[in-house]
Amino acid sequence: MVFSDLVARLFQKDAPPRHPTQLDSPGNDLCDRYGLEQYRRLAAGISDEAWLDRHPARKTSMFLFALCVVPILFATSVGDWSAVLLIGLAGAAHQAWSANLYSTASDMFPKNAVASLIGIGSAAGSVGGMIFPIVTGVLLDKFQANGNVTAGYSILFVICAFAYLVAFALNHLCAPTFELVPFEPRNL
Repeated sequence: MVFSDLVARLFQKDAPPRHPTQLDSPGNDLCDRYGLEQYRRLAAGISDEAWLDRHPARKTSMFLFALCVVPILFATSVGDWSAVLLIGLAGAAHQAWSANLYSTASDMFPKNAVASLIGIGSAAGSVGGMIFPIVTGVLLDKFQANGNVTAGYSILFVICAFAYLVAFALNHLCAPTFELVPFEPRNL
């Protein structure tokens, strides 16, 4: 029994039959993905916390989580459930990565600057979150018109697989060590 069937049984007398993935009505599939995501988030949070307690190396854990996203490269060449697990692994690694990234701001900047820094970073991430679906749509439309939408998804998974490693490299170039940044607030 999949997670969406379990949820449906909790709220309905008879659970609807399992259907193939439909992009126009992804309800049960999203329920599966986000249901599994909760368990992965818990596991990622526990493992990350245990790792940081033993080794004060936030960068090492960020690098390991960036590596956990790389297997998403194979999502288009494996079976359905293997693809779900690979995408789930990438989702869990993303959660652990983002939690560590938010923590680096509080590690490196004084309390009075953390909220502004997180706000600027969140705004930049939101702009990226608005642009990426547009690029995705154009790319997939182009490949679907050519009759090979799987190649379009492969390109997207390559981008996603290496985005965290590129971000890690940029993070390391900007802050080779997570030292406290001297910050003097100015009165305007």
